[in-house]
Amino acid sequence: MCDLAVDLDAEVRAAERNAARCVPPFHAMPLGDMQPSIGFADELAAIDKLSVMGIVQRDDHRIYFSEPGRPFVRLVAAGFDAYSTKDHKPHSVAV
Repeated sequence: MCDLAVDLDAEVRAAERNAARCVPPFHAMPLGDMQPSIGFADELAAIDKLSVMGIVQRDDHRIYFSEPGRPFVRLVAAGFDAYSTKDHKPHSVAV
């Protein structure tokens, strides 16, 4: 997100490669030709709502932040946090 952009498919594939290096190895489901971003349907729907406000733009599985959207990067990234729940209090809050 440092570049105000992220390619979800590339990130999922990188995580899959890293998981294979774990000891003992973590066996992730092989992705094959499937686009990993398909598993992010709810998150991408929320991002599409933000695109209407001009905060982000989305091109399939790539997300780009506009300069005015920079303060919202952390909030959008939190939407992809597998450990975050409605009942979980975050470590710190966005300002």
